This record gives sequence, structure tokens and C-alpha cells, in this order.
Amino acid sequence: GGGRATGDGRGEDIKSPGRSGPATRGGGGCTTLFGYAAAVLKEPDLRQKAKLTLEAYQLWEKKQLPLGDPATAEPPPDKPARPSNCQVVEPGKAGKRGRGGSKASRIAMIHSFAHIESYAIDLSWDIIIRFVSQGNEGLKLPSEFYGDWLKVAADEALHFNIWADRLIELGSQYGALPVHDGLWHSAMDSKDSLLARLAVIHMVHEARGLDVTPKSEARLRSGGDKKSAELLHQIYVDEITHVTAGVKWFKYMCTKTEQKPIPRFHEIVRKRFSGNLKPPFNDEARCKAGFTKEWYMPLISRGGQRSIARSAPKCGSKQ
Repeated sequence: GGGRATGDGRGEDIKSPGRSGPATRGGGGCTTLFGYAAAVLKEPDLRQKAKLTLEAYQLWEKKQLPLGDPATAEPPPDKPARPSNCQVVEPGKAGKRGRGGSKASRIAMIHSFAHIESYAIDLSWDIIIRFVSQGNEGLKLPSEFYGDWLKVAADEALHFNIWADRLIELGSQYGALPVHDGLWHSAMDSKDSLLARLAVIHMVHEARGLDVTPKSEARLRSGGDKKSAELLHQIYVDEITHVTAGVKWFKYMCTKTEQKPIPRFHEIVRKRFSGNLKPPFNDEARCKAGFTKEWYMPLISRGGQRSIARSAPKCGSKQ
């Protein structure tokens, strides 16, 4: 996924009326943020998912979209609606992206990017609705939390549209190649805990995206696809802020519940994430996101530690 997650609390508190007059009804027929969450997660058409997401974000920014009542919010599905034209296969069987040297290889790379962004839309909405009344350490989350993840969702919607459009320009389309839903299954492993969801999906997995993107960008450039490389770099800048959001809200929850963030992160990842974290890491991008080495270096194998030849730029962080 990718975006500027700097939510400024522009929603209403969960039950405050907050406005004179009724809330604006969006084109999706939704009047609350929680209503949009249900609509997006039930929508199989990915372009429509993106449209509803951007609509919700615009209303939120105009202060025309209340959160809604958690008591009446529709619970999220264990699996979001997805387009019927996609062949879903087991992870590892979706085919190799290649190295970007041929047009077919570049299309495979971009199709994969579009697929990741499409699921990132659903994951952003899922974190908005799933932990309203469970798995949240007993905390009432502030409206800024919802604003941040709605901004992330809006970024992911824009990113999906960018890649879906680029596929068409290259003579293909989303759904032309097999895909897998491994990321969603990983997210469902943390459906009982917001802390675990933040740690595994929005910190570990999102940061891994930062690690691999520069190489993908270089492959696109070396293959002669300057336009796709520039689009990927634009999205990469957004993605750094998504890791920022994960770190921010993980630290917020730990502080509110009197837990030390970094030791708690290590505990969760060791329990909930399969395997060690694998270098090389994009230390510079992780550092910009506030995800500094003390968070992730203790979680790699000794062999991985030996393979790291250079240190990260100095970047202080506070627990």
C-alpha cells in the first residue's frame, strides 16, 4: 500500500452529533464512516471500491462525515468482496514477476502492484471498522486514528487507479494474471488484536514494501519503462507515511496501556509473524517512517545480521 497518514482528527467523536443538520449522504448511499467501511468491503468492483474510498475521504476532509455508532456498525466480513474475473491461486503459484526486461515481465510487475494496492484498500477499511468495539485493549480510539487510516485508504485507492490505468496503457488489464490473497490471510491472523494488526501488517509487511521498491524501480528503468518507474517512486514516497501511521498508533496504544512499545513489538512479531525478518532493509526509508533499527534488527537471524555490511543512517527514536 502507500500515502500521507497525517490525520488531524477531522471526524466527530463516536456519538457526538457535532453538526447542525443531517450528515451528507454520499454517492454510495452512506452517511457515516462506518457505513462506508461496510460498503467498500462488500463491493466486488475494484474501481468502485476506490471511488467510494475517495468519496469518503473528501467528505471527511470537509467535516461532513461522522464516524457512526459502533453499536450499530456492520461487522466486517472475514473476506472482502473481490472481482470475479480474477484467478486466485495459492501463494507461490501466482507466477514470477520477472526482472522487468520484457514487456510481459513489466506487465506482471505492474499487475502485482495493482493487486497489492487493491488489497491495501480493503485492509485500510478493515482496520477502521474491525477494532471499534473489540481487540482494542479496551481503548476508545480517537477520531484522529480513523482520519489517519482513511487517508491511507484514499492513497491506496489512488495507487490502485494509477496501476490499473497503466496496465491498460500497456495493453493489459487487472485480472489478466493469476493472483493470491496471502496478505489478507495474514491480516486475518490478527483479527483479534489491533496491536498485532498494526505490528504485522502495517509495520512488518508495509516496511518490507519499502525494502523491495527501489530494486523494482531500477528494474523498470533498466527495462526502458521510465513512466512506470516514476509512478512507482511517487507511490513509494506515500508508502513511507503508511509505515509512519503504523508506528504512530502502535506507540499510542502501548503508551495508553502502559506497555513499552519496542519490547511489545518484538513479542508480538515473534508470536504472530512466521519466520525471521530478512535483510537487506531499506534503513533510510524505515528511518524516515520512525521505524528505526532497534525495532527490527533484534528480529532477524544471526546469519542475517552477519550479512548486513553497512549501518543505517543515524536516526533517533523514542520508545
